[in-house]
Amino acid sequence: MLFLGLNFSVDPFSIGLIKDDKLISEFSFNGSYYITENLIQEIDEFLIKNNVSFDKIKAIGFTNGPGSYTSIRVGISVIKSISKIHNIPLYPICSLEAIALNFKSISNIFFAFLPGRQTNLNCQVFAIKNNSISYLTPTFVWDKLVFLKKIKLFKSKIRFIGQLPSDIKEKAIEYSNINYIYSYPRGGAIAMNTCELYKNKVSFDLD
Repeated sequence: MLFLGLNFSVDPFSIGLIKDDKLISEFSFNGSYYITENLIQEIDEFLIKNNVSFDKIKAIGFTNGPGSYTSIRVGISVIKSISKIHNIPLYPICSLEAIALNFKSISNIFFAFLPGRQTNLNCQVFAIKNNSISYLTPTFVWDKLVFLKKIKLFKSKIRFIGQLPSDIKEKAIEYSNINYIYSYPRGGAIAMNTCELYKNKVSFDLD
C-alpha cells in the first residue's frame, strides 16, 4: 500500500511517499507563494518520478498548522480537490506533532517550537517512548520574553526541536542543559504516520 505525506505549512515544504512501511522517496524544497500556488504540479511531478498515480495512493497525510496561513489555505484546498476527484481519505496532523515524528526512535521529552505571529512562539511538549508519542500539553503560545524567562527555570537536560528564531536560538543554546535541533515536518514521517492511522481505521471528517 502506498501513502503520501505533505508538509505545506512550514518552510521547507516536503513531500514523502512510503510503501509497506518503507520510505520510497522524499523531496523537500523551499516554500514560497509561487510554489504553493503550483502545489498540484509539484505533487504530480513527484508521483511521476516515482512511477505512481493517484489511484494507487491509499491515503494522504498533511500538516494543517501552525504555519504560513496562505500556504495552509491553498494547500488544503488543493488536497481536498485531489481527495474528491480520486476518492482518497485525508489525515491532518499538527505541524508541531509532525516535527516530533522525526524523533520517534529517541525516548525523551521534546519541546517543539515554530515561530508564530509577531513575537510569539507556537509550542507543544511531547514524550516519546518505544516509538510512541504522547502529548504532555496541548499546543500553546509563548511570547519571546516569557520563553526567555522559562528556559532559565530548566535544570535537567531537555531537547528543543523545530524552528526557533535566530535571536531566541542564540539565547537558548547558551544553556548547557538545552539541546536544540533544527527540524521541520518531513513528508516521509507524515506518510508513515498516515499509514499507521489508516491501518488502525482512524478517520477524519474534514467537511
